Amino acid sequence: MLPQENRTRNYSIIILITIGLYTLLPFLLLTQYTHPAADDFSFAERDTNLSFWAAQVKYYLNWSGRYFGTAIVRINPLTFDSLVAYKLYALVLLLLLSVAVYAIVRTVGQDTFNRKQTTGLAAMLLTLYILQLPSTSEGFYFFSTYATYQFPNILLLVLLIVLYRFFRAQNSAGRKLYTGLAILLCIAIVGSNEMALVITFTTVFVLATINLKHRLYRPYLILLLIVCIICCLVAVLAPGNFNRMTEHPNGGRLV
Repeated sequence: MLPQENRTRNYSIIILITIGLYTLLPFLLLTQYTHPAADDFSFAERDTNLSFWAAQVKYYLNWSGRYFGTAIVRINPLTFDSLVAYKLYALVLLLLLSVAVYAIVRTVGQDTFNRKQTTGLAAMLLTLYILQLPSTSEGFYFFSTYATYQFPNILLLVLLIVLYRFFRAQNSAGRKLYTGLAILLCIAIVGSNEMALVITFTTVFVLATINLKHRLYRPYLILLLIVCIICCLVAVLAPGNFNRMTEHPNGGRLV
């Protein structure tokens, strides 16, 4: 590569990294000004008065099949009266998202990109994601929302990394390890929200179908698919979902 072309490429990467940092920094600073709102209070009241299993059963039977979403909101800072933790949660979420984006780019492109190029590409993807987010306030600063939607997005990126590592594992011990991690992630993601459920099931189903004739991967992927299907059924067939539909004036209408 010519020196001039090399310098131009380096400048382009530096510009991408700078844009990414410039985009992310204001959102990191804004975490110090976030405050609890709406469902944060009602969930805190519920989790303060009900035990873990009592809350799980009550909401599963009467409100929602999001078993992991119901569980994760128990770490609501309001349950232990900490506004500092509420701000810290939002900061950690943004950092986790940034690390997850970098990690998946690094994992997939490690044979193609060096670390600087990986950082530049990750910065560009993170910037585009933030810019297209319909509501950054809900996506990054409203605990009840980001615990149910944004955090599962991060877990989904981790799942993709784990699945990629699974296919590159050189021995059965590695494949078993990554299958176990993928199962745990599927259980969590599917039980978070319905969109994550569809994306996760589709991903696992496609991978299992494509590799049906591959004896090395087939048993692990079939096991993962079975667990994913069971989790989907648990989430979708929850009595709470049907109770909510009957209460809504447009329940059952497709249009």
